[in-house]
Amino acid sequence: MISSALRNLPGVMVATLALLAQPHLAHAKPDIAPRPLSRSPPPLISPQVFDEIYTVLGKPEVVSEKMENEFWGSIRNEDSEDSYRFYIDVLPSGRFIWEAQVRLDELKRVAVEIAHALVMISIPGYQYEIGKYEVTQGEWKRVMGSNPSRFTNCGDDCPVEQVSWNDVQEYIRKLNVRTGRQYRLPSKGEWIYACLGGKNTVYCGSDNLDSLAWHGGDQALIASNSGEQTHPVGKKLPNGYGLFDMSGNVMEWLSDCYKEDCKEHRLMGGSWFSSEYFAQAYNLYIDSNDAVFPQNGFRLARQLPLQIIFKQLDPLSCAPSCADGTALCVGIR
Repeated sequence: MISSALRNLPGVMVATLALLAQPHLAHAKPDIAPRPLSRSPPPLISPQVFDEIYTVLGKPEVVSEKMENEFWGSIRNEDSEDSYRFYIDVLPSGRFIWEAQVRLDELKRVAVEIAHALVMISIPGYQYEIGKYEVTQGEWKRVMGSNPSRFTNCGDDCPVEQVSWNDVQEYIRKLNVRTGRQYRLPSKGEWIYACLGGKNTVYCGSDNLDSLAWHGGDQALIASNSGEQTHPVGKKLPNGYGLFDMSGNVMEWLSDCYKEDCKEHRLMGGSWFSSEYFAQAYNLYIDSNDAVFPQNGFRLARQLPLQIIFKQLDPLSCAPSCADGTALCVGIR
């Protein structure tokens, strides 16, 4: 689609397209002949997409009503801040300019709400943060506009589920566009370290599963406490880092591929459905990238910038004090 590539065009291309497109209202040639578009696509745009852009917007005589309708349709389908900004830049006198500006303002407001709603916890000793809670149905709806969960009766504060690994990647892509931040899924190592919360326990922060998890049953070991469904996040005890539901409620997708072909990914933490085995800190589950089950959800992670600390020390004695990787330690005299 046109709009999926428009945001990658450099500023000079935007200006050129705007010049070419504006005569569509007067239905006349511009007073100054526009500079023709280069027939070499920018590096980030495929030749096929570039040809499509050239065909629709690259003719200086007229941009027809039908053409603008198709262009606006692609903008609406993408429904992102970038797509509406591009419409405004390319067709500043377009018939849909008011709608584009209103929707752009709305998306900006929602982006602020989304960013404030996502509570992240910095993990001591490492340069990343992780979601205090699993991503909820309400947070998913604000970004995606729909709710795939089976347990919608549980409410907006319950974890979103029935999302595949591929679905989660699309959510993260849209979230990053709207917030300007670089969220991602945690790796297996990051997830386990955060799960333990600074302790050596069987589950994520405790040896008592019922105290911190909504889980399924195991006839030989433990009875279910979940009522066979999810529950609002944050209702059980947190672990040592203040993270909730790392064990139980929903299993959480990770960034790690299971095999080299990356057709399957790992999940950890157990769920409302799982036996206590999968709620244990080190045990994992495997699913295909397109698998959709009501026990599968996720939480977010984000890399933090490297902190630089200046110390009045000999450089050689400074290095060991930052050996945990939390900072770049620079010794000064």
